[in-house]
Amino acid sequence: MSVSRKIDKRVRPVFIKQGIILSFFWGLFGMLYIYIRYIGQTSEIRDTFPYVLPLNSSGLLLVGFSTGFLIGLFLALINVYSGHYLSKLSVWQGIIFNLAMVFVVSLFCIGSILLIALLLKGFEFTTVWSITISVILSHHLLSIFAFMLPLGALFNLAREISLRLGPNHFWKILSGSYRKPIEENRVFLFVDLASSTSIAEHLSHIRYSELIQDCFEELSLIALEFNGSIYQFVGDEAVITWSLEKDQKARNKAVKLFFAFRKALENNTCYFSEKYNVQPVFRGAVHSGMVTIAEIGVFKKEIAYHGDVLNTTARLMQISKENNNKLAMTTIVMNGLPECSKSEFLGEYVLRGKNSKVTVYLLKESSEAAPQ
Repeated sequence: MSVSRKIDKRVRPVFIKQGIILSFFWGLFGMLYIYIRYIGQTSEIRDTFPYVLPLNSSGLLLVGFSTGFLIGLFLALINVYSGHYLSKLSVWQGIIFNLAMVFVVSLFCIGSILLIALLLKGFEFTTVWSITISVILSHHLLSIFAFMLPLGALFNLAREISLRLGPNHFWKILSGSYRKPIEENRVFLFVDLASSTSIAEHLSHIRYSELIQDCFEELSLIALEFNGSIYQFVGDEAVITWSLEKDQKARNKAVKLFFAFRKALENNTCYFSEKYNVQPVFRGAVHSGMVTIAEIGVFKKEIAYHGDVLNTTARLMQISKENNNKLAMTTIVMNGLPECSKSEFLGEYVLRGKNSKVTVYLLKESSEAAPQ
């Protein structure tokens, strides 16, 4: 889809930041390899890497870090510019592809460093080439690959798990932050496909699922752009959340995300018409407040949010449905938006399951600016 590629360009800074962090870890593991394999082995280093590596420990560790960081940086760039296509692969296909990239990039980086180092020493090119080939074909390079390939597999497995759980959820589960329930002030955005029943009847089950995949692919990229965490996909509904404690503009970002998502789908009208003969439209609702967060499950763990905020937001979806699928929100969200936002006061409602009245607003499509 054309919009996906456009959005990829906007979220590349996020992937580049993640790539730099990953490159740093590759550098640390490069130092670890040098420390385990070569520190104190002066004669072996001289025989294997003649006239190239410094023989003191700090110099060796610096070479290890620099080489590992360079390998990680190249791998990150490959993921940045091919991430859209890699997302179509299965877990094992992605791991195999990335392992192949680890092998090729490591070979390229190590060979290039040797070539440049020897040329700077003043050796002739034929001599440089001969030494480089001999090092590449030696058992030392095999030991490097024996160290790097499992490391690459581990990194990529962690990446695949992170993509499936969500990066925020992955680290929270890994660190055990929510083993004991805690409270947080959060914003929730619910989006739901309008006229889903009629669309499902129009399409086959497979085609309907493909439609949802296309829509939520767009949503996932836009959520990343607006720093939102996707809590869950349930059928044709998605829930995105932000922490108000970490981002004071979270309410505004939730609103902007909703309209950016609708705009992205509108820009793909030709695509949806040709492939599905329908134009998907999503309704939405936003609310914020205190919720309880807890890690649940044993064999399948996930982070769950509990509280009245989610119940209220779910009830607001019905109001959105009854009002031409406009974005419905509560007073607390409305007060967190810029004064220029064009809202419509709808009234006070006693939502199902609640005793007190909730003031509801509808927001017109005027908040389509870039994230702030």
